[in-house]
Amino acid sequence: MVTSYGYYGDSAPAYVVGIGYPEADFGQWLTLRNHDLLHVRLPATIEVAKGSGDGAKFQRFLQEELRPLVASRYQVDDRQAILVGHSFGGLFTSHVLLNAPRTFSGYIACSPSIWAEPQLLEKASAFRMADAPKVFIGVGSKEEEQFGEQYSMGKNAQELAARLKDHASRAEVSFTDFEGQTHGTAIPECLSHGLQFILSASQAAVGH
Repeated sequence: MVTSYGYYGDSAPAYVVGIGYPEADFGQWLTLRNHDLLHVRLPATIEVAKGSGDGAKFQRFLQEELRPLVASRYQVDDRQAILVGHSFGGLFTSHVLLNAPRTFSGYIACSPSIWAEPQLLEKASAFRMADAPKVFIGVGSKEEEQFGEQYSMGKNAQELAARLKDHASRAEVSFTDFEGQTHGTAIPECLSHGLQFILSASQAAVGH
């Protein structure tokens, strides 16, 4: 996607760095993912959050190990790096944005699971900084119905964007509710819209 956009001039050229796990078992893969992407430790009774709570260590890995490694191998402008995540990855992206905003120059949070760390909404209300990063937040219109009101996927994503916009944060924020899309099917649309918003043709960036 990024290669095509760059080739046709729809966005700046960029490297995309994907982070995954070698485990073939999906359950184990999810546990490792939750371990890395959640900064908070949720109750063990919440099955989808099994193994949660080591997001701070993963954040340090991105900043202190992965990015220097990428910069040592490729000609990149490390000042133009963006962070992209979906679901718990979108939550992780939102957490980094609101707690260490200068870590990246742009943030794409797709279907962020704000329910797992609702205090981020208060942080969004108080967010203030000069030269704030660009932020894209997207969610599928069917996610509220898909998961139920206790997760408030759509409402929380919209609220996060509104709170970032609704004061002097100076953050350039774009929010899209993707009509007819679920938690899974919204992914490609969110990535497409988010990348074009963040990676304007006049910039170069590194995607993480």
